[in-house]
Amino acid sequence: MHKEKIKENNIAKFPVSIDCNIKIYEENLMPLMYINKHMRLLYFVYSDAVVKFDSREIDIKAGEILVLPPDLLYSIRAKNEQAMYHSITIERNFCECLDFKLNEFNILKLIDNAEVKNHFEQMVLDYKIGKELYKIKILSEALSVLNHLYKLSADNYKNSLTASENNKLSAIKNAILHIEQNFNKSISVDDLSDITKTDKSYFSRVFKEITGIPPIEYINRYRCKKAECMLKTNNKAVSEIARLCGFDNLSYFTRTYKKYIGSLPSKTMQR
Repeated sequence: MHKEKIKENNIAKFPVSIDCNIKIYEENLMPLMYINKHMRLLYFVYSDAVVKFDSREIDIKAGEILVLPPDLLYSIRAKNEQAMYHSITIERNFCECLDFKLNEFNILKLIDNAEVKNHFEQMVLDYKIGKELYKIKILSEALSVLNHLYKLSADNYKNSLTASENNKLSAIKNAILHIEQNFNKSISVDDLSDITKTDKSYFSRVFKEITGIPPIEYINRYRCKKAECMLKTNNKAVSEIARLCGFDNLSYFTRTYKKYIGSLPSKTMQR
């Protein structure tokens, strides 16, 4: 069994990232929307889910594959108590080096496509077994998937938004990108409206319209998600992690974290 895991932060060395058995749960809160930065294939292996992308939603059943192109604003939630999927990420620059026209590619749901499913399952198997030259095998399968996707039509999900709707989406994507890159710093709604060149009240209304969440709640929940990851993976003090995630007040961080994560930061650290 190989020891190395092909992670996205290693993507410059190897253009394919594989994550298996990702579990998602039915939530009382609206799930956060993220900007997809690479070409991603999601293979749902257990139960059903709902994927919201831009301003639309798709129901996904177990056994189906969803292809997400870069620059897509999306979220995933389970329809029942829990769903699970495998994820394969093919790095954006790698696709572009192959002249794969990502700007012309749209979201695509594959229901009964045996060829792509077989390539996907083989990549997951090669990754799990990790035999000699497994990276070459994975890369070969990934190239086969890209070749097959290039031939497929995504007409059912082509962009049918108006110019006004596209402008709204572009503004919200820019705001979320700013939050992702500056979550450790002070961020206000005024900052986000300035960045997107929109009126503050208009920006707040459109942000909630598209994401389902007010801007300040999104910022705090994103920071808490980052803090949760840090609490699980390093030995820094809770106060230091709070500061690194943009919270100047430890008491406020603790209350906010408990509200959105469901437990105290110290409990997360002990797990």
